[in-house]
Amino acid sequence: MNLLSLRSEIFKALTNSNNDEIKSVERVDPATTTSGFRLKVTTVDPMGEDRVWFIDFTEES
Repeated sequence: MNLLSLRSEIFKALTNSNNDEIKSVERVDPATTTSGFRLKVTTVDPMGEDRVWFIDFTEES
């Protein structure tokens, strides 16, 4: 799976299941593992409440 497909699948999963809208995406370091990175995704639900999601990406050896 390429990065564009992965990005699309992540956003679809976050927004479609909750009817949320993406507010921001930022890279947050360090990740919980030694190799990789973490994304912090903030969404807004239909009631106007923010939700924060953390997605960890790790490298396989």
